[in-house]
Amino acid sequence: MAHGQHALGAKVVAFACAHLHKKVGDGECFALADKELRRAGAKSVSDYGKITDDADYVWGDPVDLQDVAPGDVIQFRYLDVDTKVETMKELPGKGEQNLGNGKFIILEQHVKPLGPVVQRHTIPIRSPAVTHHKDKLIYTTIAVTVTSTIKAFRPHAARNGR
Repeated sequence: MAHGQHALGAKVVAFACAHLHKKVGDGECFALADKELRRAGAKSVSDYGKITDDADYVWGDPVDLQDVAPGDVIQFRYLDVDTKVETMKELPGKGEQNLGNGKFIILEQHVKPLGPVVQRHTIPIRSPAVTHHKDKLIYTTIAVTVTSTIKAFRPHAARNGR
């Protein structure tokens, strides 16, 4: 990622972090991304096309999910995460272990459990993901199935005040 792009991404992340546990705009997921991009001096959805209630928005250049960087916008469509405990057994060892791939830590709003305020979540984007954790020598294997259309975009700096 170019230095200018890294600086833009850092501004986008800083705005979202500064609003953690606060409502941005009307509390919809769109409002957070739109306001953080504009405050960072980046183009937003309206710079790429018409905004409608059922649109697949464009937030910049498409990015492969494995190349997502801080400040990129992740667009979910019909996200459903189903988590099921598959096995539980006692294993030797200490500490916590994460064996899953394809996870993101994201800042978002208009989601459970807090509704219209900015929240930090770790989410899987691949199915199935397997996570192991330890609690008093009991490890639980969890299978996560994700159903969604997920797209990622790298924002562009706005020019001449838009």
